[in-house]
Amino acid sequence: MPTANPGKKFETDFKKSVPIDIFAYRIKTRTTAYKGDNEVADFILFDGESLFLFELKTTKEKRLPFVMIRPNQLVGIRDALKFKGIYGGIVLQFRDPHSHWFIPIHVIEEYIEKGAKSIPIADCHARDDIINIPFRKKKVTCVLDVLYLLEKIKEAQRENDN
Repeated sequence: MPTANPGKKFETDFKKSVPIDIFAYRIKTRTTAYKGDNEVADFILFDGESLFLFELKTTKEKRLPFVMIRPNQLVGIRDALKFKGIYGGIVLQFRDPHSHWFIPIHVIEEYIEKGAKSIPIADCHARDDIINIPFRKKKVTCVLDVLYLLEKIKEAQRENDN
């Protein structure tokens, strides 16, 4: 039996990890890089007070290569963040060693401005503005603590606002 697409598996695990009292919508994307495909994120979540835009990425490398992120995704999420109560960024899964991270768009833009081509896993561990997402690994699936993630994102924003 062929191995499932790791990206689709991660998306499924993420969606199943969202608590039932949080609205989660998977934005349908085309499987081909169609010229008009301008979706900025994979998921929209709403917890009753805040809206979250998440682009999910998974990699077997020990870094997040920026070629995995389309420019319109950076611009689209950045534009949405201008509105009060909207948060967003990249939810990243490293497959080896298995870990999950939330990387705000401003961090990616900072690395790009410095000429970097990726963010290494060591930097995810070292930076306070990158959120380590707790998870439970099961036999076949993975359950992320999405509620923890949403609260940490809002907490970080409150600290920035003060």
